[in-house]
Amino acid sequence: MPSQKSILLLSSFAALLVVGFCAFLFIHLEHKAPSPIESNQPAPDPEDADGWKAFGDLVHGTQKFKNQKPAPAWICWSNKCNAGIQSDCLLESNAKTHILPSDLRAMAYPTQALARIEAALGPGGKLLSQRNRLVTEFVQAPQMASVLFDPLATGSLLKLNLKTPASLTTRISQLDGMTPPATGTDRTLMEGTFAPDSTAIKLIWEVVPDAGSAPSLQKARIFNSTNKPISPGGMSLNPVAEWNPPVKLDTSDPQRDCPDKLDPNATSFPISCFFYYHIGGYDDPLAEQEIDELNNDGKNVIGDLPNTNSYVILVGVHMMRLTANHPNWVWSTYYWTAENNQQQGWYAPWTHFHMMTTSAIRNDTLSLDTPHNVAYSPYLEGTAQPNGLTANCLNCHTFAAYSPSGSKQGAGVAYGEQYKFFPSDIQAAEQDYFRGSVQTAFIWSIADSQDQSAMSTARTLLNLKFQSEHPAARRAAKH
Repeated sequence: MPSQKSILLLSSFAALLVVGFCAFLFIHLEHKAPSPIESNQPAPDPEDADGWKAFGDLVHGTQKFKNQKPAPAWICWSNKCNAGIQSDCLLESNAKTHILPSDLRAMAYPTQALARIEAALGPGGKLLSQRNRLVTEFVQAPQMASVLFDPLATGSLLKLNLKTPASLTTRISQLDGMTPPATGTDRTLMEGTFAPDSTAIKLIWEVVPDAGSAPSLQKARIFNSTNKPISPGGMSLNPVAEWNPPVKLDTSDPQRDCPDKLDPNATSFPISCFFYYHIGGYDDPLAEQEIDELNNDGKNVIGDLPNTNSYVILVGVHMMRLTANHPNWVWSTYYWTAENNQQQGWYAPWTHFHMMTTSAIRNDTLSLDTPHNVAYSPYLEGTAQPNGLTANCLNCHTFAAYSPSGSKQGAGVAYGEQYKFFPSDIQAAEQDYFRGSVQTAFIWSIADSQDQSAMSTARTLLNLKFQSEHPAARRAAKH
């Protein structure tokens, strides 16, 4: 069992997944924990109220543990490998036993980051400088992602038998054999592929090596909503690596409560204000085992050195929910900032997450200020050049598709980040884009699972760059 220094979660518990889908053991630290109290914050918009309730239910959990401290519901959900998606299994470690929870073990390079690097490869190396810049920026401020599925979504994915591409290939043949053959967005999976009320999330992590141990070492980059790091032109944020000043994570007293009010311009925040994990430590005998349990992407970011002392903090949550009234899912994104979200009965860290939500593609004939017309995380989509602040979850996910003849991810993400993109333009793009393919129910993970080569060049470039940053770790790993 890990020591308290080994893995800290919210400064209130550490998690150990055991046999059974939702079987847990928790080690608790003394800390004021939130109760699953439904928000009564007045909301003029039903979609906002629904989004806040969904997030409150998710993070406050549905099960009680020692001292009546609830855990986020996703702690017992499946990662992509458990849900039968092959490509994620290729990234996973060979560890037979686990002391790290699945949400941490599953963290990988985000699809958005890989797609931008892949797109910058360009013919003849014309975009070489842009590619190198993107790789360097990511390594300087790594933002990782963990994709998890609730039991309903997991059951639907396992039913698809995604260990091989056969099921999707069969569906493509069915679509091609229709009279006339299906075109555009009619090229979909079978109706009812996902059970009603299915939910999937993407957790956005910031990895901070050696957080707080020395002034010269890397600090966190936190989104400041009162002083937004908007890039020239005003339609996107600066890369996360350029968010200044960087913020120190105060880890001197993890059990100290997060203050009720934080200064958005502060240069230091208590670690208790975040949902976080602590990996390793100079006196932690389990550090090597913890690092070994991370998948390959996580290992490359944190390094293999046994005395690694890194903090992984949650800065964003994307959530998609399939409801009876929204067959294209409801999309909500939540992101950490120092300002309080004013949700009654909530405690840190959840009281610092703010929300955007949508259930429709962005309407570019309307103002960007129109409620629910944009929805993005500042940490990932907000930094996309040149139009990150116009991002809409569904604009990207509507292009989630699998083709046996080549990867769709790079082109699909590029389409999703376009602005302006009028309905007629979208329809024209879709007619060509989906030819010979199948739309994967707006879930990129399904497309990724079949395309083993998807964005592999970008992943290799990031791996090499991180390995060059951890030369001592690589030498230690060989002996």
